[in-house]
Amino acid sequence: MDTSWRNKLEQLVGLLEKMPQPKSFESKAGVYEPYFVIELRASNWEVIPYATYTRLDGSPGREVRLSLGIIDSSKVNISQSELDSLIYLDSDTGANTRAIFNYTQPVGFILNWLSESRLMIKETAYREPVTASVHPDTITIILRLNKGKNGYYLQPTLVFPDNTVMEINEPALVLCANPIYMLYQQKIYRINSALPAIFWNNYFRIREKFEIPHAELGEFIRIYLPHILPVLDWENLGEHIEQRTPRLANKLIYFSEWNNHLQIDVKFQYETYEFPAYPASNRSLASAGKNLYIINRDAGEEEASRSFLEENGLLFRGG
Repeated sequence: MDTSWRNKLEQLVGLLEKMPQPKSFESKAGVYEPYFVIELRASNWEVIPYATYTRLDGSPGREVRLSLGIIDSSKVNISQSELDSLIYLDSDTGANTRAIFNYTQPVGFILNWLSESRLMIKETAYREPVTASVHPDTITIILRLNKGKNGYYLQPTLVFPDNTVMEINEPALVLCANPIYMLYQQKIYRINSALPAIFWNNYFRIREKFEIPHAELGEFIRIYLPHILPVLDWENLGEHIEQRTPRLANKLIYFSEWNNHLQIDVKFQYETYEFPAYPASNRSLASAGKNLYIINRDAGEEEASRSFLEENGLLFRGG
């Protein structure tokens, strides 16, 4: 009689007897459950996967570093997104492990995967990690221009889908890009921003509120404002800054030499104020003494002028 089937079944049953089997995921008995620690360093951050274990009698067991080997040999209550994360983090065991990331590195997809997982944040200055969570919505970040004692200051602000706002007055940390994820007060936010992650990363690393003096508002508007215009909160500006709607008086073309090349600059003039042709904008800021003004621009006529100049080679879109 062929008894090979018996030997094979005995081996299989023996494995079941040796390995503790969970009753169900609902009871948690005999089950590993993942959680992920985001460890923050000065120049980079690391994602470390762990798992907590519940013994068959319901008491807590030891925590382990989660790996694909544990998933192969044990019962792990892991979601597909968590498994995708673990595969990615476990895919390189060399010195330059992919679990360590630079700030603003385009790895936001990892936090997309972990957005519904148990998360902990560990800073090098503190021994124990603290619980963190990911906000379920995508939040827009803007800059408000608020009045200070001797001028104006930029106030970063989060705008939620229901239009409620939260000013950022404590240290914030931009973890990654694509999409942008930012840590603020033990909450991780997925950020919608008209400016790249590197801008916000450098902005929050300054960690102090700086004020633009009244006497230097003109320089701020001329040199720096065009760069931050996409994230400026115009609705907030309108609350305490006068709006003007002058007519478009002139289209000006300036020729100059720069680095032995001909430089062509196109500007639109409203009253005494001149604004560059790019970036295109419906509104701009202008200053007179200690006061700021919102100048509502003629977008239709400006666009017609830009198109004419582009067709004749005097203006290139985006430059």
